[in-house]
Amino acid sequence: MSSSTGKKHSKSDAGVLLSAAVTDLPGVGPAGKKLLENLGIRTIADLLLYPPQRYIDRKATVPISGLVDGRIQTITAEVASVEVKRTGRKTLTIARVRDASGSVKCVWFNQPYLRNSLKRGRTYLISGQVRVDGFGTALVHPEYEAEGGRRLHTGRVVPVYRLTAGLGQRKMRRLVDAALAVCAGGFTDPMPRDLEAGLGLMPLAEALGALHFPDDLGHAE
Repeated sequence: MSSSTGKKHSKSDAGVLLSAAVTDLPGVGPAGKKLLENLGIRTIADLLLYPPQRYIDRKATVPISGLVDGRIQTITAEVASVEVKRTGRKTLTIARVRDASGSVKCVWFNQPYLRNSLKRGRTYLISGQVRVDGFGTALVHPEYEAEGGRRLHTGRVVPVYRLTAGLGQRKMRRLVDAALAVCAGGFTDPMPRDLEAGLGLMPLAEALGALHFPDDLGHAE
């Protein structure tokens, strides 16, 4: 894979990759470098060894008719409309989404760019806190991903990291996923495989993958 610096890496130089600066990852410029340094992350190894604080299990989906006030739930729904409203100094982005059981609003504050990100007629996995009030049912600041794409934020066990101002969970997950992809198959495991097997331990690459993107909560543990 070619890095953002244009240098090409092979599986045989995983040690170099792990010690490389995070700016070797696509999308990490000077601003991103500074934000990651605030977390003590300077190298790709630092990033891969930065553990989530917790996980949210978003594997199960429910129909819109099954949304319950106060819960964090995931739906699969088609975008019917998206509009942006201004309320004082704030903007309110409202997407109306639907499935066979009904429709619901998704609401975000101060994210007007979502009007262009969410495509009308396209189906998304959407996960967030359900709120029911006098204005109806809404998912507030939900995470979303197009159905059929790479799942990092919905439809799976999702990592939640301790972050710094200016760095969001979505960005962090994408960076970790990119680091795992760059180093895939090329980790130098310091423990002999027979000893790993005898102790019931995962190989290093598998362990790092499970640390960040486990199949289930038991896998994470």
